[in-house]
Amino acid sequence: MDRIIIEFTEFDVPGGSVTNRAAPRAETSLLEQLAETERVVAAVNTSITIERGIRHEALRRIPELSVREALLNGVVHRDWNRSEPTEVRWFEADSMLVVSSPGGFPGEVTASNILSNREARYPALADLFRALGLVDKQGVGVDRMYREMITIGHRPPEIVEAAGTRVECTLVGGRPVYPVMECVRAITPAERQKDYRIAIILYELMHASFVTTARVQQALQSSAEAARVAIEAARQSTVESEALIVKHKKAWLLGGSARRRLASAYDGDSAFPIVSYLTTDIGNQSAAALDWVDTFSAITTGDLQALTGTARGTAKRTLDALVDDDQLATAGSGRSSRYERP
Repeated sequence: MDRIIIEFTEFDVPGGSVTNRAAPRAETSLLEQLAETERVVAAVNTSITIERGIRHEALRRIPELSVREALLNGVVHRDWNRSEPTEVRWFEADSMLVVSSPGGFPGEVTASNILSNREARYPALADLFRALGLVDKQGVGVDRMYREMITIGHRPPEIVEAAGTRVECTLVGGRPVYPVMECVRAITPAERQKDYRIAIILYELMHASFVTTARVQQALQSSAEAARVAIEAARQSTVESEALIVKHKKAWLLGGSARRRLASAYDGDSAFPIVSYLTTDIGNQSAAALDWVDTFSAITTGDLQALTGTARGTAKRTLDALVDDDQLATAGSGRSSRYERP
């Protein structure tokens, strides 16, 4: 080949100093270059030990399978008519991996349909990698990245078309979130623990108090029918004999056991707090209430109780405070009493 296909650079922080560079020899094959890059990334993607009583578990800062899929996608789907290498960048302080490959998205693929669009730029190359056992069915790698990242408490991969007509896949890892792992491992039937659709629905409900079919459709980048099928799979899954998700009016909420397991993961100082709506913080409760009103036009005290798991008095104080702040107004009376946008 006599060409460097993939290069690795390590930084201390984004925009900071280069602490390591590694490029395979140009005369080596694509598979050899890929294997060498995997070894280099594995050396910096160190393990973190999670201690739970007498149990110790070592996990990579970014799951190895996610790293591998990002590297494979960055090579298989790159524009081979361009001479520059696929760039692999590691940012040590953030436990962040960025794989940047030459060329934009192929065909009709976009950032908003990459989960559901199975188009390949070079189908023959994808078939070759599949025949070698390096990749599975076209598009499954992205699904796996989502599942692997979410199920240990990380954010899903960000895959975008960047300036200079390059596709960038960013994986941000770090310390796994054990309550999320425990919740996923408690899901039955066990095969649903590997279902990327369940992982995505769970992720949505870790960051919003409810989901709708439309929200699941958007998150899965799928059709409404596919979203309903995914919701039904989640509804039939359980955590400690309680449904993973439960219906409230026209929305779906986390089931009780899943809520109890995830509640201990809440970190109010995080930029991406998990199940913040389950706290009694009035700001978090208000955000859940307004989200519901903006989706369904009105909210009752009972609705907010269901969304946040708080007592009736707490829910009513939150809604009354939003009225005092002119963000909501009361409507109706008695059993039809509700709160709406002014």
